[in-house]
Amino acid sequence: MTAKHRPCTPTPKYLYICYGIMIVYMKNYANRIEVNPKIMLGKPIIKGTRIPVYVILDLLAQGYNTKKVLSEYPDLKMEDIAGALQFAAGMTRFDERIHA
Repeated sequence: MTAKHRPCTPTPKYLYICYGIMIVYMKNYANRIEVNPKIMLGKPIIKGTRIPVYVILDLLAQGYNTKKVLSEYPDLKMEDIAGALQFAAGMTRFDERIHA
């Protein structure tokens, strides 16, 4: 496989081009998601906004694409949507522990 045909090519700002599709890759959502009992009764929100994570997830579940979500909420960035998805994935992940 030549460099020209690599499946994923990194670009600035955590963006990757994979098979012609631009995706956002973030190692950690902690810089995008905030949980503070004084804001929205402690619901996870996008940091610096009052937009709860569940709103983004609901929109995506209803069939909105990321472009439509960003047009409905202009204060959001693509990284915020990726952070919301990563947060949800982390909340549903389970730990495997062996109890002796």
